[in-house]
Amino acid sequence: MEAKTNPLRKECFVTIGATADFPQLLTAAVSDETLTKLKSLNYTDLTLQVGKSETYFHQIKPVDDKGINIKYFAFKSKGLENELKRCKAKEGVSDEGVVVCHAGAGTILDAMRLALNIVVVPNDSLLDNHQEELAAELEKQGYVVKADV
Repeated sequence: MEAKTNPLRKECFVTIGATADFPQLLTAAVSDETLTKLKSLNYTDLTLQVGKSETYFHQIKPVDDKGINIKYFAFKSKGLENELKRCKAKEGVSDEGVVVCHAGAGTILDAMRLALNIVVVPNDSLLDNHQEELAAELEKQGYVVKADV
């Protein structure tokens, strides 16, 4: 009888930012369509930084997680480095994952420093839509993939 091997961990980390609400990104991140797609791409873990939207997240948290380990937190005073590092490939432990984030400069720079795959979703409800400009420029330069919810 052949021994079962555990699949390597593969992390999708979604951050909406700590100071502004972005319920559209949270809703999209835990939608049935997204979870099905993540599962088909062999993702094992989905971690969400929900900021001020913890109550909202409890309302939309999926009943069927499609076999993906879903974790969340509101805010971490020591930053997101540990969560970001979980998206890196580590031989025998994890496959390369992805960071999906609002277009906050700090998060993007932290993810770029770690050479992670980054999908940036601008929060267009913010003043002057500065996130849209930043995301468009970084995509043009090949650093990120820009997406909408």
